[in-house]
Amino acid sequence: FEMGEATPPYQHASKSSGLWQVPTSGRLVCNFSVEAQIQSSLSGVDDDDYLGFLDTHFELTRFKADRQKITALFAKWLELEGREEDQSIYLQALAKDFNMSLPYLGYLCRSSPSSVRRTMKTMFPTVPSD
Repeated sequence: FEMGEATPPYQHASKSSGLWQVPTSGRLVCNFSVEAQIQSSLSGVDDDDYLGFLDTHFELTRFKADRQKITALFAKWLELEGREEDQSIYLQALAKDFNMSLPYLGYLCRSSPSSVRRTMKTMFPTVPSD
């Protein structure tokens, strides 16, 4: 975290009578960087371990869908059955943001047999190698 600039000058909020007193006007510019955290997490990965690097990177930068959220994602997938272009766009979005387990990938394939080839091509790289 790095504070770029503030107008008026930044002053940490204070508590008065149990309430935080915060500015209600002005401009605050902040920069957030996760680079240092990612770098420290990769410190144990050998320089020539490309697969280890990718697994660690994706573990840190992609979501793992829990049961409740995956249910909603799969419900949307079922709504898109028969709409190839929409399915393709949906798969691309999932592939950018999520790590998928093999059972989840299997469900996507079984629930839309007409798009198994496209599903595997797009989603297989999201399955962790472990």
